[in-house]
Amino acid sequence: MSESIGFVGLGHMGGAMAESLLKAGYRLRVYNRDPRKAQTLVAEGAQQVMRPSEAVEPGGIVITMVADDAALESVTLGKEGILEHLGPGGIHVSMSTVSPAIARSMTELHAHHGASYVAAPVFGRPEAALSQKLWICCAGASPARERVQPVLQAMGQGVFDFGEEPMTANVVNTAEQVEMPMPFASIVHNRLLAGVAKGRGTLDWTALAQLVDEDAGQK
Repeated sequence: MSESIGFVGLGHMGGAMAESLLKAGYRLRVYNRDPRKAQTLVAEGAQQVMRPSEAVEPGGIVITMVADDAALESVTLGKEGILEHLGPGGIHVSMSTVSPAIARSMTELHAHHGASYVAAPVFGRPEAALSQKLWICCAGASPARERVQPVLQAMGQGVFDFGEEPMTANVVNTAEQVEMPMPFASIVHNRLLAGVAKGRGTLDWTALAQLVDEDAGQK
């Protein structure tokens, strides 16, 4: 695999996903706000850059895996951001969980520059990312979705196609946008927050089971 990919955001998930791409033979240009997090990838052959814009190849593919809406805007917009340098035919694959509003805004901004924005949030833990076992959702313009399929498949065990409409894995925000009642969503959300407060922020759904055990007096 000779194609070069930009990768922005090398936290626990992003770093593992980038490593999967290296294993698949992609050449990577990587950026992270804390440059120390790129050291392992550099040792494995990635090229480290000092600005988000430098991860971009005009007309190429760049992936972002950042914390939230604000972080996505920070690495995408502005003089040193991705968008100004991506150019016509370029594709920005956002694999973060962000709001529907920012996904729609990003789609419009990229289209204005002749580029494409593909929303591809992931389900899984860093361990799953390291073993290419993520589940990936994908939405965006059809030609862009088709072009990035091999890249997504190198990081996951399955890719779900959600069509043209920009989307997000953030179930509560989406429901609020369309005024869809979800009576149990806030309960699950609050239980997950309780798990984080007890130091279980790195666990998956098993955190809920532990809370149930505690409430039942089992722990």
